[in-house]
Amino acid sequence: MFHQRRIGPGGYAGLDMPACLALLQAQGIPPDMAVLLLPHWEAGLIEAIALRRKEEDSE
Repeated sequence: MFHQRRIGPGGYAGLDMPACLALLQAQGIPPDMAVLLLPHWEAGLIEAIALRRKEEDSE
């Protein structure tokens, strides 16, 4: 899933939701469940990357 990222000029921009849904559906995860979870996974990844950038900037 980590490789289904969207990258912009400022860095990580989020997940490629259609690609993630297709991957999860191929793994047998119902689309209605995946749709509920993906925004939370994306928010967690964005938060973790922001924290990492902050730590790297303080070094």
